[in-house]
Amino acid sequence: MAEIDIPFSPRMAEAALAGRKIATTRSHRKGDPGDIFPIEGVWFVLVDVMPTILLQVKINFYKLEGFSSPGAFEEYWRELHDDTWVDTAEKYTHFFARCPSYTPTKDLVEELKKREVIDAQGRWYG
Repeated sequence: MAEIDIPFSPRMAEAALAGRKIATTRSHRKGDPGDIFPIEGVWFVLVDVMPTILLQVKINFYKLEGFSSPGAFEEYWRELHDDTWVDTAEKYTHFFARCPSYTPTKDLVEELKKREVIDAQGRWYG
């Protein structure tokens, strides 16, 4: 188990915290099953990481990504990636679950403060 960083936009962070988002697709693999990461101070654990293509995510995983339709997923992806969409683009879908009992290590907290990810009181910037 490692503590990893997976950044989320405010909209996607809210969806994850509300339980509407349990997957995130990225261009690069961000971790392995069992790795943990925070979203606004709440901890999540990766349960699986799967190589995929964008079309598969759009058709099969859009709800897990927190969207109401395949088109909404593609529209948001285009917003984040300069209107770039390639159906066959190889990506990694990371499936995750809330991990409420995790307490971060003191070293992690200090590192996040140094990187100005959290403030002195432990609140997330953004």
